[in-house]
Amino acid sequence: MKNYIKYLPFLALGLMACEPEFDNGIEENEVYTNGEADFSNYVALGNSLTAGFADNALYIQGQQNSFPNILAGQFELVGGGEFTQPLMADNLGGLLLNGNQISTNRLVLSSNAGQPVGPQPLAGDPQTEITNILEGPFNNMGVPGAKSFHLDFPGYGNVAGLPNQANPYFVRFASSPNATILEDAVAQNPSFFSLWIGNNDILGFATSGGTGVDQTGNLDPSTYAGNDISDPNVFAGAYSGLIEGLTASASGGVVYNIPDVTDIPFFTTVATSPLDPTDPAFAAQIPTLNMVYGAINQVFVALQQPNRVIQFSTDAASAVVIEDESLTDLSAQIEGALAPNPQFIQ
Repeated sequence: MKNYIKYLPFLALGLMACEPEFDNGIEENEVYTNGEADFSNYVALGNSLTAGFADNALYIQGQQNSFPNILAGQFELVGGGEFTQPLMADNLGGLLLNGNQISTNRLVLSSNAGQPVGPQPLAGDPQTEITNILEGPFNNMGVPGAKSFHLDFPGYGNVAGLPNQANPYFVRFASSPNATILEDAVAQNPSFFSLWIGNNDILGFATSGGTGVDQTGNLDPSTYAGNDISDPNVFAGAYSGLIEGLTASASGGVVYNIPDVTDIPFFTTVATSPLDPTDPAFAAQIPTLNMVYGAINQVFVALQQPNRVIQFSTDAASAVVIEDESLTDLSAQIEGALAPNPQFIQ
C-alpha cells in the first residue's frame, strides 16, 4: 500500500484538472426563463420575515440576506430590475428616536468569566435615527411587527403615533406620515409581488403566554393591543384588500402560507427525560452505559461532586447527558483518576 499512497496527490490533481464535457452545450440564457411573469419591478410586502429581521433586530447583514433580496438576485437573470431596501445605518440593529435608543441591539452569543453562554445585546452605539426619513420608493416593504391590517393602516408611519399607533421601522421610509404600506407599494406599479403577512396576528398572543385578548367579534383593529389575536373577519378583509391592490398592475405574484404557530422553534420543547428503558434499542445499552459512568461516578464522589453522578434507570425514564459549559472543568482530575483504567478514557 505504501508504494501507491505517494501517487494519490498527483491523481487528485489530475481529477481536479478535468472539466466535464457535454455533447450538447448549455448556455445560461437557455436555462432560465421568466415564463409569463414580469420581474422588472418586484415589490415585497410583509413583516419581519420579509424585512430580514434576525437576532431580535433589523440590521444591514440581515436585510441583505432577506428572502426578497435573494429572490430579486435570481430575478435579475430573467429581466428583473434593481431591488432597493430601506437599509439600517449599521449592523448593530438598535433604533434611535431623537437620539434616545428605543430598541436594543441585535443579540449575539457571549460568555463572561466562565458564566453560561447565552444571548446578549451586541455592545455599541446604534446610528439608525428613525426621524431621518429615507427617500424611497423601496422594493422591500417588509415592516417588522406588522399585522395584516397594519399594511393598510393610515398613520402607521407617523412618528407622532409612537409607540402604540405607529411602527418605528415604517416611520423611517414612509412616503408621508399618513401613507400606508399598501399605498406606497401600489404607487410603484409592481410588475410582480410577494406577500407574507398574518403570523403576527396570533404570534404575540402565543409567545407572551396568552397575555393578550382574543378579539374575535371586534371588527375595529384600531382598538387592538400588541398581543391581541385579530378577529378572523378583520384578517380576511385586510388580506383581500391587499391582494386586490397588488394585482392591479402586477403580472403575477406569490402569497405565502401561515403555518401553525406551534410549529415554530420557539414552541419546540425538549423533554428532560426522553430516554425510555422500554425502548429495546436503549435498554440494551443501559448496562454498558452504567458500567462506564460507574467508574466516572466514583471520581465525582471522591471530588465531592455528587450532583454530577450519572445513573441510567432500568424502570423509569432518564435524562440525556449534555455538556454543561457553566460547570468547572474537571477533565484533568477525571483523566488522572482513570489513568490506571485507560479503557474508560476516550
